Amino acid sequence: MPLMDQSVRCDVGEQQPRSHQQRGPDIEKNERTGQSVQQKQTEGGRQQDLAKTVAASIQHRAEGPTREDARGQHDHGAPEHEWTTSEACFDDSPKPQVETNGRRAMTSTPTFHYHPTVVFDGPYWVHDFSKPSPEGWLAPYPYSVGRYDEHRPAMYTTELFGGVRDHHVGLDLGGPVNTPIYAFGPGVIDTITVNDEDGSYGPTLITKHTLALPKHAGGPLEEEVRTFWVLYGHLSWDSIAHWKKGDVFAEGAVLAAMGDESENGGWPPHVHVQMAWEVPVDGDLPGVVRQEDRDDALQRYPDPRLICGPLY
Repeated sequence: MPLMDQSVRCDVGEQQPRSHQQRGPDIEKNERTGQSVQQKQTEGGRQQDLAKTVAASIQHRAEGPTREDARGQHDHGAPEHEWTTSEACFDDSPKPQVETNGRRAMTSTPTFHYHPTVVFDGPYWVHDFSKPSPEGWLAPYPYSVGRYDEHRPAMYTTELFGGVRDHHVGLDLGGPVNTPIYAFGPGVIDTITVNDEDGSYGPTLITKHTLALPKHAGGPLEEEVRTFWVLYGHLSWDSIAHWKKGDVFAEGAVLAAMGDESENGGWPPHVHVQMAWEVPVDGDLPGVVRQEDRDDALQRYPDPRLICGPLY
């Protein structure tokens, strides 16, 4: 999983995904050790912030789904959902943050053409992981954003990244455990898997779409319709186990929910969103790449704000 994810865990009201009846097993765990995302943790506490310094070793994850896991029948109907306009926050906290010029929010304005991937029902923090965080610093809000196309030195120091992969090419949306992940638009389920290496994606869902995309984040739609794939990592297994390859879903359908550190690869709760022009292999994408591979990666993996909105 070539994406690096970190998010904020706060005790706020959690939205629970719908439960599903279980059925016969047919999902295989992804055991590849190649390109996936990992971060060391200093604490296993559930309140650890996404921005905390990576520890010397990853907390061992609790036992998750193994080679075969049950699935339930999925109800394709999605309830109507209303969302509030939220603000990107850049206050006087000592935590390094992105510049305030041109800040934007995920909204339902005419410049945003899709359903929000994560409903931010309050302010959210935009992280700057290109710089170290002050010791003991915690994000002030329950929701957060980790930026696309960001160099994150000294963050990926485990074996998974080989000491060379530290450039993030996905988008991290942080929130409380079980925060729902919504379909930005209509699509088809492509892959349901578990990337089970420490620091990887954990439960992972990949969807396929053929849609018109904005010319740039928050911009007008292109006339051309394109086919692309979206990887969602660091999920709750129970929230995706009911899906099967080929299932069709509508815009606004609940696709998954953010997983706890014990099952999501060892990360504070968040979802790593990564777009790809080519179908992902073995249910995985490199969310973090080497600096010298950045230009090529940006061509292969476009800015997820095209589908998540102009969050910053």
